[in-house]
Amino acid sequence: MMNLNQPPQTPVDLEPEFEGTIQNISSPTGREAILTCAVKNLGRYKVGWLRASDQTVLALQGRVVTHNSRISVVHEDFRTWRLRIRQLRESDRGCYMCQINASPMKKQIGCIDVQVAMSRPCATLGALVGGICHRWKRFGWEIVVGQG
Repeated sequence: MMNLNQPPQTPVDLEPEFEGTIQNISSPTGREAILTCAVKNLGRYKVGWLRASDQTVLALQGRVVTHNSRISVVHEDFRTWRLRIRQLRESDRGCYMCQINASPMKKQIGCIDVQVAMSRPCATLGALVGGICHRWKRFGWEIVVGQG
């Protein structure tokens, strides 16, 4: 009988290895980002997710160890490991490491680029506004200034 909480057994002479690479992704603030790490021959070893910049451990196997409720990890058959960050913030921008605790340690890095939407400038009617005008419009019609 197969235990769903443990990886399938592999012959002892097979070392764990990555299948492919982690794809870098770009996503806007407020959305979610998912980094996928594929592993074969995991055997008795464990997969961890870390924030690469400061080596903060986020999850080990399927268990999230950070106190950030926006982060979760899921796996399929102990082969495909997904780090999911919901409600992206600008502070989530950076690289994340998928790590196998073999000896020597094996790692792959994938990066998340968080796109921050540009806000439109606003001003109160009648307020003084500074800036350089490139085009003027009035009632939808462009006004040509300074030619002639």
